[in-house]
Amino acid sequence: EAERFYQAQLRVTPNHFASLHSLALVSAQRGELQAAKRLIIKALRQNPNSAEGNNRLGWILQSLGCHQEATTAYRRAIAANPDYAIAYNNLGNCLLQLKRYEEAVEQYRLAVAKVANFAEAYKNLGGALLALERYDDAIFYCDKAVAIQPKLAGAHFHKGIALETIGRLGEARISYEMAVSSAPRSGRFHKYLAESRSYVADDPHLAEMEALVCELSSLPEEEQMCLHFALGKALIDVGQHGRAFRHLLDGNALKRKTVVYNEQAALALLERCRLVFTREY
Repeated sequence: EAERFYQAQLRVTPNHFASLHSLALVSAQRGELQAAKRLIIKALRQNPNSAEGNNRLGWILQSLGCHQEATTAYRRAIAANPDYAIAYNNLGNCLLQLKRYEEAVEQYRLAVAKVANFAEAYKNLGGALLALERYDDAIFYCDKAVAIQPKLAGAHFHKGIALETIGRLGEARISYEMAVSSAPRSGRFHKYLAESRSYVADDPHLAEMEALVCELSSLPEEEQMCLHFALGKALIDVGQHGRAFRHLLDGNALKRKTVVYNEQAALALLERCRLVFTREY
């Protein structure tokens, strides 16, 4: 319905910025990212200095995997509006994808400086600090995020990884439980929780994962893979090895689709290892 109204406006005013911008959002929400990109570029020709337009372009480019181009768009959004906290946060996310962790931290800090209760940016800051192996700092900012938004699953998850890494295993398990409680359809969160604990027959979490398997096709493939691995681990704990094996096979099949393997390159690497790592070395 929204699309019909935007299209009607564009028939009257073909270069109407707000309608082009909003239509780009509709296309993006449908997953039609190339169409969204064309629309937002057309909109920006009418208003090149629009902070919202440049931020939207950055988000679409990032969704298309064009991270370097996206950073340029986000920086244009910030130049147009230096108080635009969302653009700082989005730029941080993009830099994180590019593994430019220190720069990402800087952008997240700018985002929370602009908006003090920006829970998502605090969560992302915790994630960037986690990547930098600054575990105490990561925990601190994840705690700030959940103080603002108690059910922010990603903050609980990042905190759990940091706690597990420094050996605080009981606390880590509680954080993973909070993540699963806040986002029960995330296979990834289930996987980390499953790996942090042991299972017994009639375990409620095992039952929860088995119920989610019934909706497997509605999950992204990476989430499906993680859920299979989580169930494999839990079913091993309760002695159901046949069922566990089937889930592990299904998880591995999904994982295999993401792996680029070149046999000749692998054999050459092994041969180089044999030559370099002699008994004497």
